[in-house]
Amino acid sequence: MERPYRFDPQSIAIMRTRLHIKQADLATALGVTKKQISDWEMGRSDPTAAMLAAIYSIGAEKGQTPEFFAPVKLETRPALPSAVSISAYWDMQNIAPSKKKALQRETVIKSALEDIAPGVTPGLYGFANPSQKAGFEKLTGWAVQTSGENWDERIISEIRKATKKSPTSKIVFLITGDTGYRALIKELLSRGAAVYLGVLPQASQRLVSEVKAENVITLP
Repeated sequence: MERPYRFDPQSIAIMRTRLHIKQADLATALGVTKKQISDWEMGRSDPTAAMLAAIYSIGAEKGQTPEFFAPVKLETRPALPSAVSISAYWDMQNIAPSKKKALQRETVIKSALEDIAPGVTPGLYGFANPSQKAGFEKLTGWAVQTSGENWDERIISEIRKATKKSPTSKIVFLITGDTGYRALIKELLSRGAAVYLGVLPQASQRLVSEVKAENVITLP
């Protein structure tokens, strides 16, 4: 029996990210509203066949062929390694948990974590400036550290420490857009850890290209 396929909302955002196209620009090219693009990318509605064809043409002209459809996940999932752990590290200085977007971004992140490692309680770690207090106070379950320092080195250090033992059973979900984490990602992958990225639609291709396309989660 063939596996059914469904429209993958992230496919449009991934294409835009790779081509450095903003939602507003794609909306203008297609003759739709920016909200419509957002609804497609968030999975609130699906584009018509004609719209998919138009989006495909835009991507193909610039060397990108989006994969709009993904197999529907089966109920039986591959077994995870024993004692697997999954942790999210949110560089809030880089992708801010603003008052407007905090809960939306958290919902996408937690949904992705559950999909990646169903039934496994994730470690949730945030690193923020004191001025971001209003945003992260809306979040639940996060151990948030605040200071005025640049968090990159601290985050990298904590991830290395957490994955030092049994890296093949470690899943790291890094929420950032900072290309400074590229070396860390390469190191983790070389040691057998799994790496996922939570990024904004305009994230640098230099960063997102470090992991598989299906391991890139686009945030609102």
